[in-house]
Amino acid sequence: MQNYNRVELGKYIVADQGICHGQPTFKGTRKMVHLLLLCFSERGKTIEDVARNAELPVEAVEEAIRLSATAVHDYLSLPDPHPETAIDDRGSNGAKFCIGEVT
Repeated sequence: MQNYNRVELGKYIVADQGICHGQPTFKGTRKMVHLLLLCFSERGKTIEDVARNAELPVEAVEEAIRLSATAVHDYLSLPDPHPETAIDDRGSNGAKFCIGEVT
């Protein structure tokens, strides 16, 4: 039996070299996170719809969205040319930004 590297990316998501060539999947499945996220490109799909169709808990889909947002922020953002004037992710007034709402 071959020993593969496994990285726990969250409560519901894992990357394992022995499963789907190391692509992030939902634990205990071969369902790849990036394919599930593509389901949101269909107009009108809700988190509940996607979770139900994939037979996953809503919390697993929410975790995939958070993981994706973190990956976009951490790996696809360009360096700030003026870091001394930057505000953090919570904004200048300390409010946490979320699309459609400020908390």
